[in-house]
Amino acid sequence: MMRTGAWLAPFTWEMVTAQNAVLCQAKHALHKPTSDGHDVTKQLWESRHREPMPLDEAVELCRRCHRLAPFCFYNGNTFASIIVLVIKRLNLPGRTGSRCPQSRRAHRRRSGDRRRGARVS
Repeated sequence: MMRTGAWLAPFTWEMVTAQNAVLCQAKHALHKPTSDGHDVTKQLWESRHREPMPLDEAVELCRRCHRLAPFCFYNGNTFASIIVLVIKRLNLPGRTGSRCPQSRRAHRRRSGDRRRGARVS
């Protein structure tokens, strides 16, 4: 059975807009709503984000909102960052947020090799 929840309920449209503004400011990009997608996306978000739904539907809602392009820039990053926060809040067992120690060592070796100009196979 798929677990449902109001995964996106904490993320009001004002928070979505603020997230986009932060992303745009960090990259010195214009933060502005689009004339085509903003109103329809806002209406979709506000009508659905509080509803209990399976997690894959929450991901799909974020994807749809991204595709509707409510902002001039960073639509994908805006909605991806929201769903990433939702997933982080799940506190999945065994999730530490980093790779295993062996993988980290291998990555450091490869990165170090690249910095010295060596070819990594």
